[in-house]
Order: sequence, then C-alpha cells, then structure tokens
Amino acid sequence: MVTRDSVAITGSVVGLLSFLLGWLTLKPNRIAAGTSLNLGESVGWGEAAVILALWLVCLALSLMPRGRVKAVMLGVAANLILIATFLLVGLAASRLLEGEESFARVSLSSGIWITAA
Repeated sequence: MVTRDSVAITGSVVGLLSFLLGWLTLKPNRIAAGTSLNLGESVGWGEAAVILALWLVCLALSLMPRGRVKAVMLGVAANLILIATFLLVGLAASRLLEGEESFARVSLSSGIWITAA
C-alpha cells in the first residue's frame, strides 16, 4: 500500500527544479534576442523565497501519509503557488519595463511554464 502521493512528489520536485531555469526574458525590441532572468533577478529574492517556501510545503505535504486534510492543504498550497507566480511576474514585468524604451518587451520563460504545469 502506497502512503505517499507520488504525483505530488514529482510535481514538487519539478517545481523546485524550475528555479534553475529562466523565468522572464527581457527583450529590447521584437527582433533582438532577450536576456533571460531567473526568479530572483526578476521579482527579487524575498519574493522568490515565498514561492520556494510554498514549493517546500508542497513537497513536505506530499511526503506525509494520505488524508483528506493533507489533500486540501496541498491543493491550497499549489493554488497559492500559481496565484503568487503570476501576480509576482506581472509586477516584475511592470518594474522591468519602467526604465526601458517603448519597444521593450518582457515574455514568460520556461521556468514559469514548468511551474504552471
């Protein structure tokens, strides 16, 4: 009998590994190649720590024995990760574009898409 949630463990590990990838790409215009920024560079290390802590909570909950309360807490933590990710990235994109030319663009990178998945 399996007492741990292997899907949640896999998702948590993949989410933690997404910190190694770029989260935002800052492009000076549509043609030029962009600069990839990791989560700490784009939103700040304090905000990145919040998302990291939520991923660690998900990992800890997924290692606990199955139960209804654990499943609800895991779902709440996963939803908070998704909400916090898009909220912080939206704020970071606005902050990154403040001092740039009007043609500059910020696009989502692989780290965000892996976290969202």
